Amino acid sequence: MSVSQTQVVGVAVPAYPQAREGRQLVGANRTQALGVTAFLVGFTSLSGAFYSGKIFFYLLAVALVAVSVAAFRKCKPWENSEN
Repeated sequence: MSVSQTQVVGVAVPAYPQAREGRQLVGANRTQALGVTAFLVGFTSLSGAFYSGKIFFYLLAVALVAVSVAAFRKCKPWENSEN
């Protein structure tokens, strides 16, 4: 891992290696992205359910939050094995 010198503070901070497409690697994967997206859309549909009062949005919110919980539980063993 390379180290870059910060000019403002003067402290060495680690620089992440570049990915092939020029993006930086931060340790996230697609399953985590699915979990976060499902969680955010689930709570958005919950606010729609509060506004409209329709049961469909309540069921959609519960289903999406359940999908996000399942996705995060699937990622948990991966994160423990990396440490």
